Amino acid sequence: MKSIADYDQEIRQDPNNAELYRLRGIKYVEKSDYDRAINDFDQAIRIDPNFARPYINRGLTFERKNDPDRAIADYSKAMQVDPKDVDAYINRGGLYSTSGAAHLYGGENDIDLGNSFFDLAIADYTQAVKIDPNNATVYVYRGMAYSSKKDFDLAIMDFDQAVRLDPDYANAYWQRGNANKEKKDFDRAIADYNQALQLDPNHFPAYNDRALMYYFDLGSCEKAIADWEIVLQLKPNHSTARMLIERAKGEM
Repeated sequence: MKSIADYDQEIRQDPNNAELYRLRGIKYVEKSDYDRAINDFDQAIRIDPNFARPYINRGLTFERKNDPDRAIADYSKAMQVDPKDVDAYINRGGLYSTSGAAHLYGGENDIDLGNSFFDLAIADYTQAVKIDPNNATVYVYRGMAYSSKKDFDLAIMDFDQAVRLDPDYANAYWQRGNANKEKKDFDRAIADYNQALQLDPNHFPAYNDRALMYYFDLGSCEKAIADWEIVLQLKPNHSTARMLIERAKGEM
């Protein structure tokens, strides 16, 4: 494993090697020294403007600096340089999804704008699927974007494909469970949550979402309490689970 000092030496010997600057930049990111990292990615791009990876690395660094506009610009540039680099589409889609969620759920309260961002995310994920059709994670990301737009049938189709590609993908079952819950298909939702938890017994969101369904949709206080008690074992500071346990106990 090379250190920053190792790359310093190599760069002195080969100062026009864009990859060396990029790799040193990644090391700076690992140390949370984002400004030095960006300087290195800048230099890599100056040396080789048609090298897509430094744009992606710099975009990720801008994300860490909470500068999504510059990150999106870098991912877009990476796509121009290398239209087949799947990471650029996945990363930009993730930022569009974050913006969509902010408008739908984060207090912005603008459904049309939120959905428009999710449309942009879906377009990026769709392109990523075309490039890498065996990437189960991209199907989950796109399925989540469809779910956010309440296109649950399309979401479930994507989650189905994800579990076909990776039968041990706990998050895919969990997300499919959420989509089935929204469709009021509670038997399938329970089966999906159960499968997610069989694969990952510490998957506290699956316990929590199953508990919410038991309590609010199926009126099963006892089962909901059992799940929330496991949530508190995994996340002792989960105040909502603690409050809902007391509420459910009061209703029993």
